[in-house]
Amino acid sequence: MPGGRGADANNSSQEPHMIGDFEGGANALWTLYGKEAKSHDEARMQTLKGDMDGVLIFVRPYFVRA
Repeated sequence: MPGGRGADANNSSQEPHMIGDFEGGANALWTLYGKEAKSHDEARMQTLKGDMDGVLIFVRPYFVRA
């Protein structure tokens, strides 16, 4: 009978699954993700640095008269 007492008995014999617990294969996934994210971030930073070479910032002095 699905969802009955038999299912509860089977689940109680297993260790509870905690948030953040990953099986061994997940570590490889996160390692790959970290490498790809770092590569993407570095490429984005290089693009932004190149774009900043042509940016001018204008500053106007502002004085308050008393």
